Amino acid sequence: MFKSLANRFFDIFGSKEWAPHLLKGELVMRRRLPGRWEYRDLTPDETEEMVVWQAVK
Repeated sequence: MFKSLANRFFDIFGSKEWAPHLLKGELVMRRRLPGRWEYRDLTPDETEEMVVWQAVK
């Protein structure tokens, strides 16, 4: 029951934007879709942006 309530909350307030996420030791992009998460690999531009961000940090 708690899981279904949490999923509804994420569906309402979850972002449709792609965000970086660490999955099984690899950095991937994810976004929330109704009732589930969708994952994809980083594009070359996103990878470059992450490297630059880490270098600046």
